Amino acid sequence: MRFILHPRLWLLPILLWGGLVFASYIWGVRQLEQHLEQVSWSRGRFVFELVESIRLWNARHGGVYAPVSEGNPPNPYLPLYGRDIQAGEFGTLTKINPAYMTRQLADLVSTYHKLQIHITSLKPLNPINAADDWESEALNAFEKGTSERFNLFRHGEKTTARYMAPLVVRPACLACHAHQGYQVGDVRGGISVTFNTDDLEKPLRTEYIRLRISHLATWLLLSGLSLLFLQRQRRALLDLKYQRDHQESLVRERTQQLSLEVKEREHAEEQLRSLLDSSGEGMFAVNTHGECIFCNPAALRMLGYKRADVLMGRNVHTLIHHSRADHSPIDEERCPLCQAYADGSTIHTDSESFWRADGTHFPVEVWAHPIHDEGELVGSVINFSDITTRKELHERIWHQANYDPLTGQPNRNLFNDRLEQTLTHAAREGRRASLMFIDLDMFKQVNDRYGHDAGDLLLQRVAERISRVVRASDTLARIGGDEFTLLLDGDDQEEGVTRVGNELLDTLSPPFNIQGEMISISASIGVACYPEDADNAAELLRYSDQAMYFAKKLGRNRLALYRHLPPEARQAEVEF
Repeated sequence: MRFILHPRLWLLPILLWGGLVFASYIWGVRQLEQHLEQVSWSRGRFVFELVESIRLWNARHGGVYAPVSEGNPPNPYLPLYGRDIQAGEFGTLTKINPAYMTRQLADLVSTYHKLQIHITSLKPLNPINAADDWESEALNAFEKGTSERFNLFRHGEKTTARYMAPLVVRPACLACHAHQGYQVGDVRGGISVTFNTDDLEKPLRTEYIRLRISHLATWLLLSGLSLLFLQRQRRALLDLKYQRDHQESLVRERTQQLSLEVKEREHAEEQLRSLLDSSGEGMFAVNTHGECIFCNPAALRMLGYKRADVLMGRNVHTLIHHSRADHSPIDEERCPLCQAYADGSTIHTDSESFWRADGTHFPVEVWAHPIHDEGELVGSVINFSDITTRKELHERIWHQANYDPLTGQPNRNLFNDRLEQTLTHAAREGRRASLMFIDLDMFKQVNDRYGHDAGDLLLQRVAERISRVVRASDTLARIGGDEFTLLLDGDDQEEGVTRVGNELLDTLSPPFNIQGEMISISASIGVACYPEDADNAAELLRYSDQAMYFAKKLGRNRLALYRHLPPEARQAEVEF
């Protein structure tokens, strides 16, 4: 804090940034120098490899001949025999060996490219090829196994690069150097490449300038940001000191405000209690032991209690939620309301029932929310509504959607659902099931003769008679018009199915008294069995329908099993 409050000490971070930036600048300069060395080495190496390749080509061809001229006089260091030849109209040709070619190449390169190539050896045939001190050191190092040598020499603002690599004796070289005692693989000399690096340093000078500018800008930026940070911190500390000086006055003012807030809170609590008391939904609160600690008048009224003190301190689960609507007990560990105050769960369900003081129950929709005090769970508040009317309406709608309004039997929708369930259970438990498709014979004539009201009464009487024959586990359904289906669960013998079918035909045979008229009606019944005839609901329906139509073709008022149908009857396409 003292450092921040005294600006004279802010010079220290500025000096620190200066040291770090300067170190970075030195490192950057070193990187540029290394780049110059790498590029210079690459150039020297390339020139050496190019010259060596030309020499090797010359040596492999035993030298080449060129016309004698002022720029190409005969080589005095070659034997006279075979050095010069007459080539007719081309005049005299002189032999150019690798060393002579290298010197001529070095002269051209030196003239046009300001680059010096020097072939040298510790045992030169030509005094011109004598090594200087740097080259001698390099040649001695080559004989000890060094592969190359490179150095940069600075002379004021000028920098000279020198590269040298050894010339190793190859079989083609022995023609000229065998008499000196060389063998294949020996180092017989070297080629040095010397050049000025001005063209390489020129682009680096721009990088040096850019490096200085960037580091200077970085130092100024860091120093400026540091000063700005220190200035803001100093201002913050001064503001903190100012706030501390006024703290006592603020505490006094806050004390007065708290007194006023306490009064306002008491007033708000009174308003809240009035609101809860006037709510149409039942509401009560319990602690973490499930004991009632609050109950509004709507909850008392719906639960059949006259005074709240009857509920206070008592376990709510034991009092009003101990059993389901079917009187089966509810374990506290599985009770969703108990979970709300036990682990702080939020609950919403409409599948629970509450019990009144008189022992009756009613369905409720319940919302339970945890109560926390300073982060700790202290209980739960529970809202509930009596949904008896809603449940009754839902059951009435469901019944209308799944039962035939005329006969009171399941309709096509409920029948399809029970058929799928029956086949699923049968497949899982290895049982059988049978489906009877029942169609009343000549029902249209009844409608035409006696009217639709009489026809509706007849359908009701038919459904009543069939219902007296079937078992409670079987499903009778009216799927449309004068068509009924009967699902037999568990009949696995053909005799049993046939017996039930014949009982149905017998129970329909007596005339029906419809509005004072004695009306006779019969039925044609088709039967398909699972899994012998079909293994799914769609096929079972289709096959039983085909069997029913076959029964009609045989003269009506009879039973036909799909398994006994002739092939042509089975292949007939029948729409269900």
